[in-house]
Amino acid sequence: KAEAELKKYNEQILKDQEDANNAYLSAQDEFLKNKAKLIQDEFERETAKEKARRDIESRKLLTEIADLEIKKIKTKSNAAKADYQKTIDTLHAIEIQNEQAHQLKLKTIKEKASAKKFEDFVKTEQRRIEESRRLDEDAINEISTMEEAELALSQMKYLKLTDQELKGIKTLEDAKRALREDA
Repeated sequence: KAEAELKKYNEQILKDQEDANNAYLSAQDEFLKNKAKLIQDEFERETAKEKARRDIESRKLLTEIADLEIKKIKTKSNAAKADYQKTIDTLHAIEIQNEQAHQLKLKTIKEKASAKKFEDFVKTEQRRIEESRRLDEDAINEISTMEEAELALSQMKYLKLTDQELKGIKTLEDAKRALREDA
């Protein structure tokens, strides 16, 4: 009877550990979602700032071009008209280059945000894997009898042993080694 109670107690400990781990992972997921939201907000702010900067820059150039067009129309000299036209053409070329630079900047902002999201995802997954391994190792270390080991071996998720292999496991250490392979 005491053995059954001990087994039940050990099972309860494992269940409590699993519940605590699930709560921990849930909190991590929530943290990751909040961090992703912050990254998205930062991306949107940087994008809006860049678009506003580009809009102001573009308006200044277009205003300057419009002023030059008016001066070109008002002038009588063909040489002056040609000079105004060259300046207007140069400003149009600058406007095109500025737009290309703007698009590149927007792409860089987006890539930076994506890289941050991916980095956070990788860190979270690493923590999740480490925690899972720790819990598996704790559960294996708590096994103290061959009966518990046999029960754990029969419930393995990834590694399935044949009856012959199960019969070949004679010691608690062999059983724990097999369980570690499955973990």
